[in-house]
Amino acid sequence: RALPPSRQPRIYGLSASALLEEREKGLAAGMDDYLSKPVRRDELDQLLAGVPRRNGADDNGGALADDGAVDPARIRELREFMGDDAGATVAALVDAYLEDAPRLVGEVVSALERGDTEGLVRHAHTLRGSSGAVGAVALAELAGALETMGRQSQVDGLAPLVQRLEPELERTRRALTVLVAAG
Repeated sequence: RALPPSRQPRIYGLSASALLEEREKGLAAGMDDYLSKPVRRDELDQLLAGVPRRNGADDNGGALADDGAVDPARIRELREFMGDDAGATVAALVDAYLEDAPRLVGEVVSALERGDTEGLVRHAHTLRGSSGAVGAVALAELAGALETMGRQSQVDGLAPLVQRLEPELERTRRALTVLVAAG
């Protein structure tokens, strides 16, 4: 309670109990809101829509997919395509991507530092494809721009774009984490 009201953390309850009394107890104890399991996407969207934004960002540091880092429709498409065990499969796919993407970003950075345009193009191409596969549209677009510029030997413009890769990867990681956790 030492923080001003605008900086207080939001507290949301999540319980398997759907009893109204449990919700009321949680709210009386200081929770900002309460959801019961199984969480439905529309209820979670409604809850998150009511979260006040701070300084133009959402309360979890810009991690919501509506910041343009990730296309939530792609995650939905993956879940529909995967079928019965979609949640675990999509989570594993995203985990694999988040494990590999930093290596690819590092390879692009290293290739630029070595003056290896061919290597930069190859790794940017791989990063573009894997990012697109999980809906990381902003990172895919950035990697695609690097790939195109490298293929066209526009080496003077590569460094500023390469510098944007790591912050964009972090923004993507946050957004994917939120989307996968939302189920």
